[in-house]
Amino acid sequence: MDPLSYFQQAMAGPPGRPRRICGCPDTAHPMVAAAVMAASGPPVLLVARDNDHAERLAEELAWWLGRDGRPAGAVALLPAHEADPYRGLSPHPRILAQRSQAIWQLLDNPPDALVTTPECLLDRYPPPETYIARLLELRLQREIPLPEIRRRLIDAGYAAEDPVTEPGEFAIRGGVLDVFSPQLAHPIRVEFFGDAIESLRAFDPDSQRSIQMLDAVTIIPMTPGPAGPDYLAALAEAAARRFAGEADSGALAEILEPLAGAVPAPGHEHLAPLLGPAAAGLWDYLGPDRPAVLFVDDIAGRLAGFQDAQAERYREAVAAGRPALPPSDHFHPAEAAGALIDQPACVHVESFPTEGAAAITLRVTPTTSFLGNFTGLAQHITGTREHILLVLSSRGRCERIHDLCEEYGIAHRWLEELRWADLDLSAGRQVIITQGPLERGFRLPDLSLAVFASDDIYPRGRRRRADLPARRFASISAFFSDFRDLKPGDYVVHVDHGVGIFRGLERIAVAGTEQEFAHLEYADRAQLYVPAERLDLVQRFAGSENAAPSIDRLGGATWQKTRARVKKSLQDMANELIRLYARRSSAPGFAFPADDHWQREFENMFEFEETPDQWTAIQDIKRDMESPRPMDRLLCGDVGYGKTEVAMRAAFKAVGAGRQVAVLAPTTVLAFQHLNTFRNRFASFPVRIELLSRFRSARQQKAVLADLAEGKVDVIVGTHRLLSKDVVCPRLGLLIVDEEQRFGVRHKERIKQLRSDLDVLTLTATPIPRTLHMGIVGIRDISVIETPPKDRLSIQTQVIRYAEDAIQEAVRQELARHGQVYFIHNRIETIHEIGARIRELVPEARVVIAHGQMPESELERILLAFIAQEYDVLLSTTIIENGIDIPLVNTIIINHAHRFGLAQLYQLRGRVGRSNRRAYAWLFVPSFEQLTDPARKRLAAIRDFTELGAGFRLAALDLEIRGAGNLLGAEQHGHIEAVGFEMYCRLLEEAVRELKGERYLPPERLKLNLHVKLRIPADYIPQEEERLRLYKRIASAADAAALQELRAEVRDRYGAFPEVLEYLFEYMQLKLLATQLAVLSIERRQDEFRIQFSEDSPVDTDRLIRKIEAGEPLAFAPGGILIIRRTFSSIPEMFQHLKSTLLELRACGNIS
Repeated sequence: MDPLSYFQQAMAGPPGRPRRICGCPDTAHPMVAAAVMAASGPPVLLVARDNDHAERLAEELAWWLGRDGRPAGAVALLPAHEADPYRGLSPHPRILAQRSQAIWQLLDNPPDALVTTPECLLDRYPPPETYIARLLELRLQREIPLPEIRRRLIDAGYAAEDPVTEPGEFAIRGGVLDVFSPQLAHPIRVEFFGDAIESLRAFDPDSQRSIQMLDAVTIIPMTPGPAGPDYLAALAEAAARRFAGEADSGALAEILEPLAGAVPAPGHEHLAPLLGPAAAGLWDYLGPDRPAVLFVDDIAGRLAGFQDAQAERYREAVAAGRPALPPSDHFHPAEAAGALIDQPACVHVESFPTEGAAAITLRVTPTTSFLGNFTGLAQHITGTREHILLVLSSRGRCERIHDLCEEYGIAHRWLEELRWADLDLSAGRQVIITQGPLERGFRLPDLSLAVFASDDIYPRGRRRRADLPARRFASISAFFSDFRDLKPGDYVVHVDHGVGIFRGLERIAVAGTEQEFAHLEYADRAQLYVPAERLDLVQRFAGSENAAPSIDRLGGATWQKTRARVKKSLQDMANELIRLYARRSSAPGFAFPADDHWQREFENMFEFEETPDQWTAIQDIKRDMESPRPMDRLLCGDVGYGKTEVAMRAAFKAVGAGRQVAVLAPTTVLAFQHLNTFRNRFASFPVRIELLSRFRSARQQKAVLADLAEGKVDVIVGTHRLLSKDVVCPRLGLLIVDEEQRFGVRHKERIKQLRSDLDVLTLTATPIPRTLHMGIVGIRDISVIETPPKDRLSIQTQVIRYAEDAIQEAVRQELARHGQVYFIHNRIETIHEIGARIRELVPEARVVIAHGQMPESELERILLAFIAQEYDVLLSTTIIENGIDIPLVNTIIINHAHRFGLAQLYQLRGRVGRSNRRAYAWLFVPSFEQLTDPARKRLAAIRDFTELGAGFRLAALDLEIRGAGNLLGAEQHGHIEAVGFEMYCRLLEEAVRELKGERYLPPERLKLNLHVKLRIPADYIPQEEERLRLYKRIASAADAAALQELRAEVRDRYGAFPEVLEYLFEYMQLKLLATQLAVLSIERRQDEFRIQFSEDSPVDTDRLIRKIEAGEPLAFAPGGILIIRRTFSSIPEMFQHLKSTLLELRACGNIS
């Protein structure tokens, strides 16, 4: 008998009556659901406790159902939207997308099983016919005006975003529509000819390039009801009438003012019943045939509890003067679900055995946990007669257990794809290894079967799944302006003319040819018009605190003097950087060997698919380590994006080569977390990992130091204690530094002494300006990880005046979903007063206080207890800023948030949102009127930059707000103020190249005047900011390959090129080639072209003379000017001839 048949038989009950199954732990719920489906047939409705339980149940049930060949889409997930009607927050777009996808599946291709929560069972839904009427069908040759599509998408809850990377976004560029419907794996690009759909294709949200042609597609709504401007205006009117004289005027205005301007207000969705409550229930989407229903843990009690909680929150909202509608407008009464609860095909599953004749008690027990003890696992398998099924989360873990069985002589089978037939236990004892997503296993004593999952065997880690990148930048260039945010009135820097004000794009006719120019204004209202194709000469000004810079005088000498002064000052810095670079290049390092079997096995044991960025960073680091030159690489990655996994692979590579590894962390808490992370990850291998920090007594530290000096410790983790003179690592090969910017100057100097012949890997989420300098000139290599984990939701961030009712609401909201809370109060002298107040406001919360002045043992005990969920609220100073990683903590409250720097706020906020749960950050300030301008900008930035991967843009903005500070010398701060950060970096790069003796022609020295129309037509890209950004990207293309890639992207995203845009790309190709040849100018005079070369141009003069002697229409004039006399029949022919002429003249060796 296989397990499925066993469950079917064990759960059999009297016909025509609901069944009650007791003694069934969570780990067996998927098997119970599979048995219900096998007995009753699909569809089956499963009601889990909450979103976490529902997601786990859906994933594991899909895997068990796959044992008989069912497709992955056989199980749908309908999550609760986690936006309480009385909290003033809107549902997260990702959860809206998941809900809409589930509803669509129910109507289009009903799944075999739908997994949901009690809240969803009571939710009110629009009638199915209303949902179907809002679908948008797109197919080839269909005629539908783009304005009509735009209106329907906005009304369906889609947001206009370009580029489109997430479900629920759309963009219209001329005659091209991009849209990402929630049920689709990829966004869709639709190209129109007039009103007819000419092309329909899927595209990659990362590269923005098309990947598949399509014939038709359905766009489903994001929101359950309308969301267009007419609807928002009607909602505002209805709310004003309904709550006039009832709600607090300020609270009402916060909603009405945005809605009146057709802008969604936070939480406005909860007022939708004012325009007519939704009457349908989930049962209306389940079809005419009543599904079998499986309820987990006292569904009647949960529904009643939910209903009571909503009634209480409604009363609290009304008492506080907030506009709120009664629960009956949002939810059906619990009695409405009675028909589902009491139907004959219903199965109630309880986790614990209970009394009662009607209950069927299953004999299901938990398995033993080995926590990395592989000897104990092998002894258990050999010492029992039970059948063993090992379901492991990765191929690497399967390989490890396979090797373990081979080592102990255990007969076993490793099955790539497990089927039910493989679990026929009548054919003798079975030991089976397979790969699957089970989290924990279970035992069936009646079958003598034990199922082990990854968390039973390995130390438990945080579950995370990889996804494709949401948005990518190109390493350091992510910090520089691409004009994404440039608007009229912003300060800019022109390479030749200095600081001015950007006034916009303007079209001007020059010599009968209409061109587009960037309009800049200088002192005394002097005007400068920069051709759009030369926007590589213009940069957005970035200085400290966004203070207004001094505007230069057009044609004056001030700018040239300023530029020369800064460049001269940079000579010393450039010399120092070059010395560092030379010392690093010549220092003898250790070349680690290539990967071996053990390295591959370690990497295969990673539970999840590496993200593209992770994979690239891993390859970069391995290449560095296998080189004899010492590695000095910075790994930048947003909080929680997998930097530690990359670092642990580097550490394993070092240990495998017989070298020791030191992991340096800025805080005791972070060091302790790293110790646990490394030990869990290395548990399967004979690697000794120890800790040096305040969490260890003097006696323990002495013993560790002795073993470290004798080479008995492979990986040592610690704080700045590692930098002490008594720490001796005789075989130290790799130093991993986490958050280097948090170490003091003395510690940094000690790190510098260590790294002369040592491989160094530094991890950070928000790089500091000094790092950018090092990367620009090649002193440090940089890898960037910008790939968010799958299902990670951005953090809802609120900046509000300090209010105790808001604290009470925030804490209770998190406790209601069984989560935990960080409360940051960075004043030890008043922290106990705040703790007492929190206990008064939320008596049911278990509050604990932690700060850095506590005894080490007490601090360790408190943190471990909080991690073990013995407390609900951790009130602490900023000791949790780095490294504390607890997935259940999804609310953070920061008191006096205005006192923190932007990077610090970002790090603190990054402590929550480490799972697929919606996370909240509440930033309290005493009074908005008392805030300084920099504080206002910091808080606005942290509030606005909530999208995943925003750390790099924040790092750049932090530079503007607080200034560059002490980069490589105090005097440099003033220079950045004078010329802006991008120009400063550009001058530094020039200084370094000149000192290295490289031939370098600054691009501003090249003048091209060909009298050709070069522009992006406004009817091709109507949005001025998009045209401006594209002009900048085209003008700044680094080489021909980058330009060709950009050309293909533009063609794909915007449609067929107009003639003048084709000429612009041809112009840029010619410019790049001319720059390589150190050409100073190319000028067209009717049918004569004059090309002026610089003195050090790498032109093959012999070839040039032969061409002239051969009678070609060429002449060479004094001053290095080549004259071409020729009439061309077309502009493309002219460009082609000029490019081929330059290519023929190019000698060996280029100018970079």
